[in-house]
Amino acid sequence: MNLCVIVLREEELYAELMHQFREKNITNITVIESVSLRKEKKRHKKAAPIFSSLRYMMDYVDDDSYQIEIVGTEEEVKEAQKITKELVPVRAYFSYIIPLRDVEGTLS
Repeated sequence: MNLCVIVLREEELYAELMHQFREKNITNITVIESVSLRKEKKRHKKAAPIFSSLRYMMDYVDDDSYQIEIVGTEEEVKEAQKITKELVPVRAYFSYIIPLRDVEGTLS
């Protein structure tokens, strides 16, 4: 089993990406909406001095985004990355795959 994590910055492409995953029968998807560090810093100016040291990271991820997590076989997660690469412009996402060991339970 593998975990594929995709951080999608283009909100407009989210629905189409999910549709393409369903078309290819890619399931076991968890989506987490996230608020950018820059917006969080603006909301909590006094409470978040640590964010000033993360300037470069905030410059890259300046919009809200979706973190999409897919658990599946190696073929399934590679197919998810392929779909994302074909649909989403390269500067609008990043993704990585983490091999999972000692997985218990069942996803079906």
